[in-house]
Parts: sequence; structure tokens; C-alpha cells
Amino acid sequence: KRKAIEIGTKVSILRDIRSGVKNADVARKYGLSKSTVSTIVKDEGKILASANLNGDEHKRKRLREAKYKEVEDALFKWFLDARGRNIPISGPLLIEKANDFAFLLDCPEFSPGGGWVQRFKERHGVVYRAIVGEGAAVNQDMADKWLTDHLDKVFQYSDRDIYNADETGLFYQMLPNRTHTLKGDKCVGGKNSKVRVTVLLCCNMDGSDRRLPFVIGKSKKPTCFGQFVPVRYRHNKKAWMTRELFGEWLKEFDDDMAAKKRKILLILDNCSAHHLYPKLQAIEILFLPPNATARLQPLDMGIIQNFKVIYRRRVIQRLLIMIRCPLPGNPKLQINLWMAVQMLKGAWMEIRSETLSNCFRKAGFVRPSASPAGVEGEEAATPDDREEVGQAWKEALEARLVDEADNLEDFIVADKDVWATEELDDAAIVREVRAAAGREEAQSSSDDDDGDEDAPPPQAIGTATALEYIAALKDLVFARGLPEEYACHLDNLGKTLERTTVRKQAAITSFFK
Repeated sequence: KRKAIEIGTKVSILRDIRSGVKNADVARKYGLSKSTVSTIVKDEGKILASANLNGDEHKRKRLREAKYKEVEDALFKWFLDARGRNIPISGPLLIEKANDFAFLLDCPEFSPGGGWVQRFKERHGVVYRAIVGEGAAVNQDMADKWLTDHLDKVFQYSDRDIYNADETGLFYQMLPNRTHTLKGDKCVGGKNSKVRVTVLLCCNMDGSDRRLPFVIGKSKKPTCFGQFVPVRYRHNKKAWMTRELFGEWLKEFDDDMAAKKRKILLILDNCSAHHLYPKLQAIEILFLPPNATARLQPLDMGIIQNFKVIYRRRVIQRLLIMIRCPLPGNPKLQINLWMAVQMLKGAWMEIRSETLSNCFRKAGFVRPSASPAGVEGEEAATPDDREEVGQAWKEALEARLVDEADNLEDFIVADKDVWATEELDDAAIVREVRAAAGREEAQSSSDDDDGDEDAPPPQAIGTATALEYIAALKDLVFARGLPEEYACHLDNLGKTLERTTVRKQAAITSFFK
């Protein structure tokens, strides 16, 4: 007789396989055949998706296949996308959308009723919830229940191996006196989409690792970029995250962790761009429940806001330098993409490790042995960061970069409503479903864009000139009484330049011998 296996047991089997236990040993441990274990490994994506969405329903034994699988797959993709955009969902709306997809997928006999909707909800863990805006509308009971169901699983990993990743839109070119033209713009298209990028940030729970920012712009090869770019950069015509780009980033992250022989947990929200099920060696993905992001996602607990506070401060400071020390020809007062990626990389690295770990705690990721005291009162940005951006704003007022009518808080949060992930229309969903079924080739969303960054690329200077600049900067350090470690860093930079130059000269000399 065929043995039914609970989904919770399947998850445990997958966890054993991920930890390096051989299939044969796992089969013996659970009293199963090796072929059954192989089938469970093959269905890993479906099993983990069901377990993540259904929480405590791990005793359910079968993943029932839908009769009209393509219609159901399309509807579930639409559901995840709609949930991510806070669209209220009801049974009649699901039936209406299912009929739309049945028509597009050439399924004329498809006829959904109340029973079909109920089975769809059970298969995918769909629950209707009232929506009154992200954050305010999130059901705290739902968030608490998710934590109760999943914290044991989360804390099987050490703090350094628990990661969170999320995207945010950034008006990188926005000047502090132009906030009113961009504030509240979701920036799906139009002229404002040219002055924004999407930034994926990822860090771990103890603050010891923050991944290189992943920046998505419109230009394929911005002319202002040189050979070295300090962030991971990709492009598409909407400058937002897509499944294709996220899958590429996830694979690179997984390869890096596998090379370091690490096993990690990656916590993600339920946006449609994240719903990929590639075979991963080192990363286990845990999805947050739909519409609970504002309560459960650590990056939304203040990390992203802290990042933007620091970025805006750096923008103001860069503009003040441009005003006070104008370059020959009086170039236009603006931030190009090359400046932006340098500043956003610096802003990301400047966030304190304690801020990262505190935001995980504030999201509810607190070990039973840890004291939760003080977590609720954590500010998104530290007092020092707020003080520094406030001082920069004061200097901007004095320099007439802004006036009294402009508002610092508006400048910081102007892009909080910008969409950072792809918006799926019905045609795109159908293409994806058909591609998955082998009926159609998937279309790339990374369409080329001619680029709108016409600033010249950074120019390299000669070693001799660079060493002169370094010497001048060392004099400045001592003249202004700055910390001596700055001079040490400059010394190290000079030595590196000298060594590199000597090696190149030696290589050239040996070539002609």
C-alpha cells in the first residue's frame, strides 16, 4: 500500500538532504524507499511553498494537482502580485480572474464555482484579509501566529546565517528643493522613472554581513560608468526587479555561500518577483505571509529608512561641495548615476551593525533566551544619523540650496511609495505559465535602453599625480588635527599604487627581453 507522507515530514527530509545527509541514509531514517526520497527532492519548490504558506497545516499529506493546472498557476501568480500591491481579493474576483486566464490559455471547458475556489484556496494557503493600506492594515494576530509557527525553524540557524533581502525604489537624482515634483509618485513609467533606480539590500541578523547593493537602472551601459562599478548593476526598461534579475542574484548568492561551505536561511516577502524555485545548494528560502511585510520584514523595520537618511545626507553634502568648490566651466548642479552608486554603496556600509540586528529584533526575530527590552522603542535612524542629516539641511538652507518652504522629512521619504518590483499584466503571466509548461519561450524583461546618463566616465590619473594628491591629503589630515588613522589609510593607498606600478613596469620589461 502506498504510504502518505505529511508535508511537515517532507520538509524535515529536505532539511536533512540540505545538511549533507545522503539520500540512502534519509530513506532508512524515515522508512522510505530511495525513489520516494528522490521524488520529494524533485518537488522541493512545491513542498516548501506549501509549507511556508500554510504554516501549521503540515499534517496535510497530499499536494493535490489541479485539473486545469495552467489556469491555477496563472491565477496564483496574479494573486501574489495583487497581494503585494494591497488589492482586496474576494471569491467572486478570483472566479472572474480565473475565467480571464482560462480564455487566454484556451481552456473553454473550464467552469469555476464555489467548490473550485475553496480547493484553490486550500492548495495554495489563500486567506482573504481586509486591506486598508500597508502597515496600518496588517493583522498583528496573523503576524504573531506566523512567528509562533516559524521561529523554531528560523532559530535552527545561527544569527550570522539568518538573512533578509528586500527592494526599495530610490530617486537618486532628486535635489532637496525638488521634492514636491516627485513625492508620492509610484513611478511605474513616465519621465520620473528616468531619475530613479531600484536597490536590493540584503544583510544578516547579527549585522556581520551586508551583501553588495544590487542596483537596477534603465541604461544598459551608463556612459558615466568607468570599468569598475562599486555595486552590482543591471538594467531593464522600467528599472525594477524582475524574476529574471532576482533569480540571477539569488544564484550568485547561493554559489557564494556554497563556496564558503555555509548553509543559510533567506527571509523574503511574497512579491511575485521572488517566487522562483531554483535548486539551491546553500540557501533555504522562507517566505513571509502575504500582506504581513510591514510587521515582519526586518528591512522594513528601519534598515531601509536608515539607508535613505544617510544617502540623502550624502547627497546634500555632495551638492554643498559642488556649490562651495565649483569646477571649471560651472557644471550643472546634479547627481549622476556614477555619483549615486558611490554614495548609496557608502550609505549602506555606514549603517551600524547594531541597527541591523535591532531591526531583526523589532520584527519579532528574538530568541527565547534574549531580552526583548528596548526593542519596541528602536528608532529607524540613530540619533547621530538624524543629527548629521539635520546639520547638513541647515547648511543647505544657509547656502540657499533649499528654502524655508522645503521640508527635510519630505526629502527623506519622497520615494517610499515607488514600486520596486515588476507589475505583472495578464499577458505576462500567461507567457510565464506557458513557458514553464514548455508551450512558449519566456521573454526577457531586460530590454535595452539607450541610456540617459551622458556624464563622462571617471578619468584615471597617472600614478605620480595620484601620489602628489595623497601627500597633499596627508598634510591636510595633520593640519586640521584629524585622526591619525586617516593618514595611515592614505599611506597604505600610496604603497599599493607604488607596488602596482612597479609590477606593471616589471611585466613590460620582461616582455621585451
